[in-house]
Amino acid sequence: MFSDTFLPVYNGVSVEVSEMAEELAKRGHNVLIITIHEKKEELEKRKNYLVYKLKGNKFKIYDGYFYKLFMPRKKLKKILEEFKPDVIHVHSPFVVGYWGIITANKMKVPLISTYHTFLIQFVNEVLKSKSETKKRLLKFLFEKKPQQKITLKTLTKIGEPFANLVYKTSDMVIAPSEVVKKYLNSKKIRDVKVIYNWVKNEKSQDLRNELRKKFEINKKDFVVLHVGRISTEKKIDIVIKSISLLKNKIPNIKLVITSEGPYRKELEKLVEKEGLEENVIFTGFLSNDELNSIYKLADVFVSASPYDTFNLCVLRALKNGVPVIGSNEGGVGELIINGKNGYKIKENKKMIVNYAKKIEFLYKNARIRRNLSKNAKKLSKKYCFKKSMDETLKLYETMIKKGRNYKKMQELIIQTYYKSVLSFIKIIKP
Repeated sequence: MFSDTFLPVYNGVSVEVSEMAEELAKRGHNVLIITIHEKKEELEKRKNYLVYKLKGNKFKIYDGYFYKLFMPRKKLKKILEEFKPDVIHVHSPFVVGYWGIITANKMKVPLISTYHTFLIQFVNEVLKSKSETKKRLLKFLFEKKPQQKITLKTLTKIGEPFANLVYKTSDMVIAPSEVVKKYLNSKKIRDVKVIYNWVKNEKSQDLRNELRKKFEINKKDFVVLHVGRISTEKKIDIVIKSISLLKNKIPNIKLVITSEGPYRKELEKLVEKEGLEENVIFTGFLSNDELNSIYKLADVFVSASPYDTFNLCVLRALKNGVPVIGSNEGGVGELIINGKNGYKIKENKKMIVNYAKKIEFLYKNARIRRNLSKNAKKLSKKYCFKKSMDETLKLYETMIKKGRNYKKMQELIIQTYYKSVLSFIKIIKP
């Protein structure tokens, strides 16, 4: 498996890759992960599988990611030839992902990829957040709407073909949701199979009382929860602003924001500006037992992110019986069934008010909350780790039998290059 992110960096992709590796190894398969980290290059022998970690540089625009322009070809080739993979599975369309394409072509083994991120929208949001710094170029590109439109158009016309090259040259693409499959099909990527993401059912220690004491959450407090990386594309500012509209109507409301991320300082400033110091709690990173327990403390889970291809945190909330109020876009919108396990909010100018209205509605209607909770647990059972792994293994076996169509893939690479060059000429042409 090739991935630009892996543990100890904690995110949806790194967790999924590690859980897949462990399960595949348990089932008797040999697993090698190629990834990048900040420390020295090493081949790490884990309990059941191998991890080859390349030394990279910090990606300054987005914490927790690393890049490497030049790969150690000879060493990488030697490791891969000794390992003799039957299939290559790519989890990111960046430097490491592109080496997955090269490896599949050279070794003539099938290439499977998983589409984890709506990449262009994600990059646009990340760069936009950096425009708040004093970096003049990014400020010019994103400060005003005309520049924003031109920049997004450029990213879409030039960046998207290269980003999608991993998926177009794959023998099969795994989509974690129907929303993603529809998006990929619209980009003329046809060989797509939906295999849902999962949250493993694990026993954990109940730490609710300890967490109440630690974060000063009273039993009478109405707890609104957000779990996930604190970054601009998660739109946590929308959630905070909706709580601001409710602080006088629901004095005992508490918004609990877990984890860490590059956007935390900005959000802390927003909390101070809105006068919500008594209503908003930043927990920082939590242990797995603490995280499972924090869900059990929540009355409502809110996710305003429109860019998720799935959303493991939303699924975990549903499995814990917590009603979800979230964006009607992307993977979050697919997980929510309106009026059954939560409520969808449309992406428009009124969404802050609409999030606030739904939170207030559930605060006032405990009976409806209980019904949503029961449905949430019931409907989330379809997202099963064992089922997803069975489907993935079956896909591996099918693609190994078919083999790699590498000549067609080489033609696609050349076509993508020329298409991007022509798009760039059209954009800059007066």
